[in-house]
Amino acid sequence: MSYEVEIKARIDAKQIEGLKKKFSSLEGTQILGDVRKEDTYFAVHETDHQLFRVRLQSIGGVEDVLVTSKPLRTYEGTEINKELEFHGKASESDTIKEFFKSLGYVVCLTKLKTGWSCVTPKNDFEVIVEIFKVDVIGYFLEMEITSIQSCETPEDDAMISKAQKALVALLEDVGISERSIETKSYRSMILEARAES
Repeated sequence: MSYEVEIKARIDAKQIEGLKKKFSSLEGTQILGDVRKEDTYFAVHETDHQLFRVRLQSIGGVEDVLVTSKPLRTYEGTEINKELEFHGKASESDTIKEFFKSLGYVVCLTKLKTGWSCVTPKNDFEVIVEIFKVDVIGYFLEMEITSIQSCETPEDDAMISKAQKALVALLEDVGISERSIETKSYRSMILEARAES
């Protein structure tokens, strides 16, 4: 089981190509390519916060389904997610969703992210970088480190702090201000945008 430390920053569509070039030029970067993530969130009741997610994803042309539960905590404004997940075949996506519906869970939110991804090293961490358009709410640069193994001791908090600083430093490396970091969840932003439309 691993934990992820994640930040996201708002960007403009006109920044996308420049950011791709900057990340691609960083030493040690591995390009993953085009990414599409179609998320269906489940809860006990439609208005509840999600319990888990079924994601149909394509990363660099490789498709699969990822079922994830992410009990969330925050550390100084950074998301710390405990990842409980398993993979399935892309062709099983509808069956998996119907299985959960048959158990009484309901869809409480859907989300579509399309964009580009790479993995780049920073301060002894491997950082997954994704530049996305998120339906109805705009464009984001999302970066995460998934190598944190525990989050329960002072030593773990020190590792989280180190990971957080690496993400902020990487953000600055590519010319994005720390002020651009978005602390609201995608869920809350999507629900707000849909309520206003």
